Amino acid sequence: MLRIISSAAASDEPGSYPVSLFPDELDRTYSAHSAGSQDDLTIILNAGYKRGAAVVRAHKDKQTEVIRYDCFAPVAFAGLATARLPDALVTRTFVVHTKRATRDERPASFLPVAHDRDLLAVRESLSRWAAEVAERISEPADMLAILLDERITAITDGRDHEIWSCLFTVATLAGGVWPVRCIEAVTLMQEESADHVSGSPSARLLAAIRRHYMSRPASRWNIGISKDDIVSAALEMDALTFERFNGRDEVRPDDIGALLREHGLKSIRIRAAHGRAYGYRWADLEDAWSRVLPPPVEDTDDEDEEPPRPGSVFAR
Repeated sequence: MLRIISSAAASDEPGSYPVSLFPDELDRTYSAHSAGSQDDLTIILNAGYKRGAAVVRAHKDKQTEVIRYDCFAPVAFAGLATARLPDALVTRTFVVHTKRATRDERPASFLPVAHDRDLLAVRESLSRWAAEVAERISEPADMLAILLDERITAITDGRDHEIWSCLFTVATLAGGVWPVRCIEAVTLMQEESADHVSGSPSARLLAAIRRHYMSRPASRWNIGISKDDIVSAALEMDALTFERFNGRDEVRPDDIGALLREHGLKSIRIRAAHGRAYGYRWADLEDAWSRVLPPPVEDTDDEDEEPPRPGSVFAR
């Protein structure tokens, strides 16, 4: 991959750099059993999301010499939902979730003989457009005016701004409805990721328990939840993390205690949904949620609001 990118960077042919890469079957490359074995690839993908990034390697024959490989390249990778992408890579990625098409939704077949000419026309049209609008941001001040536009800076910061501002720049140059659609996409992404925690399995478990807690009718809650019910909630709310936990079949009740101890939670005998069992009080879990997780996105639709739960930090 480094040689492909560097070869394109060294080419004099217009439009050859940056080269776009389309690796497939990421679920096999990043599987539950490949932890740590793809570090070289991860370094390239992590660093190569912006211009100027490079990976340094020692010369295989002359160990005192180093080779600087340009690694900037747009990458669109595909894989099943079982792919275990590193958290650092996810923060640099736009994730598009897809579903298997039904028989009635099958797209028409792509035939190079029939469609290559149309695709070539699209490519040439986009290239002409890009060359024309590039003049509008040729000066740093013109580029900064877009990057620091209040519409995008008001809802993003840090790496989120760095990632989304590149799309916002293209949308602004395209004009029309595109800036609005880009802002809507950013907002939707933030709402969908409010309960997603990129980090340790223990934090992901807390997020899964909270989603489970907020999805159930208020009248059915007891004072806590048992370890067995937490296992069920984890598998339902975050199957990607807990179905093959640590390379095994699935998370177990014993794992629950070890994970939640990281946040100072200890299991006690409580009255849960199915009687008395070892588990955790909601009050203790709420304290951990407030310390570890980002605030949940509130449902502002008054018609669908549930009655408030007394004593709950999520009471509306």
